[in-house]
Amino acid sequence: MIIGYARVSTNGQSLDGQKEELLKNGAQYIYQEKKSGKNLSRLALQDCLENLRAHDTLMVTKLDRLGRNTKDALNILDHLKQNEINLKILDTGIDTNTPMGKFFYQLQAMFSELERNYILERTAKGREKAKREGKLTGRPRKYSDERIKLVMEDIISGLDIRESCKFRGVSVSTFYRRIGELQKARQKENVI
Repeated sequence: MIIGYARVSTNGQSLDGQKEELLKNGAQYIYQEKKSGKNLSRLALQDCLENLRAHDTLMVTKLDRLGRNTKDALNILDHLKQNEINLKILDTGIDTNTPMGKFFYQLQAMFSELERNYILERTAKGREKAKREGKLTGRPRKYSDERIKLVMEDIISGLDIRESCKFRGVSVSTFYRRIGELQKARQKENVI
């Protein structure tokens, strides 16, 4: 089945030209919306992508109808490829049912991988910089060391560990993990 997707950025613009071109080229149904390509909550596009099945063809008049930024377009193209959905872009003549179209998908996959590698590299550099500057990284602690110490005092005074953790609002596994972290920190202090 050939499904068309038409989008314009504002309510004042007309979808008629895109719809006419999509129908002329075999679209059997057209999802349409008037939203900016920068807007990530494009409901018609989301519906379209959810309803496409393997071997269907998504047809657009131009690639930028799918999204204005490269990352979004690459994510959509990646979704289409993973779900074996063909893509036909009328203004460039790209049709993933053809050898040139398959090459386009492969090229797109390489760009997606390159972008992911750049993101991982930037993230790693950011973490290294934060460590050098002594800034905390990772998920913030939900429980203070003081709360863990109170549970410890309860246990020393004879209260059951489960009861104490429940009373103090700390899970037993978190208590044991935090105690281990505190012991490691003390051992490091004693070594230095």
